[in-house]
Formats: sequence, structure tokens, C-alpha cells
Amino acid sequence: MGRPSYSLVVTIATVVSFFSVWLGLGGSNTTIAQTTKPGSAKPAPPSKGTSSDDQKRAADVGKLRAALKAYRDKRGKFPGPLPDNPVGDLKAELTDFIDTIPSDPVYAGSQKDYHYVSPADGASYGLHIFLDDPKLGHCVTGVDVASGWWRKPPKCPF
Repeated sequence: MGRPSYSLVVTIATVVSFFSVWLGLGGSNTTIAQTTKPGSAKPAPPSKGTSSDDQKRAADVGKLRAALKAYRDKRGKFPGPLPDNPVGDLKAELTDFIDTIPSDPVYAGSQKDYHYVSPADGASYGLHIFLDDPKLGHCVTGVDVASGWWRKPPKCPF
């Protein structure tokens, strides 16, 4: 049995990094794994988007997803219709499913705070999140997120 391939090591490091961010482990300067390309003396740079603010955003999104799923499980659909509202507007609908509606750690109360979309049928929803990662800038997550919501930002890495 030989050495693992570079792509396998990078994949494992990416998965570990994802779960570290999702669980809120590690600080903004934490490097979980460094890999070296075959024939290269320099380690690959650590992945971006793992600032403490982005870690909080990942945790907030997890809480919102859980509350929205519980709402749908009880009521048969997601809250809506809401065309592009701050998530704070979900407070009345989610009061039985979440203690407090989270706000972005940097952009609370601004246009860059977390936003929510759901069509009238309540079959889907989207959350729009701004990130510290300059490559992504902003991202979306949700259930059956429509491609036209928020001008097609990438899917969130968490």
C-alpha cells in the first residue's frame, strides 16, 4: 500500500474543515490540516471562509434550518410568502421552534443581515448569507432554492 493521493488528502482535509466550521470548532487562525502537492515543498494554503464570524453564521444557519424543518413538519409547509425579508420577520412564525432568531454577527439590522425567501405555496425557502470569504462574498442555502433568488450566488459551504 502506497501513500494516499493528493486529492484524497485534500478531500479529507476539506471534510474535516467543513465539520469543524459547522460544529463551531477551531478559531479563526486554526489550520486543521496542511497538505503538500507531490513534488512541492510548500504546504497548500488553509481554506478560506473559516473566520469566527463565518463560524457563527454556519451555526446560525444550522439553527434556522432546524427551526424551519420543525415548522414544516408541524404545519406542512415553510413560512411564507415572504419575498426577501430579514429573518427577524420569522419571529412570530418560529417562536415555538427557536428561542431567538439569530442575526448576522457583523451586519445585524442592515441589508446584509440574513434574509429569507419563500413562495406562496411554502414548498421551498432560501436563506441569503453574506460571508467574510472574499471568493464567495455571499451565498444561499435552503430547500429547492430558486436560481433567480438573489442573482444566483453560490451555495453556502455549510
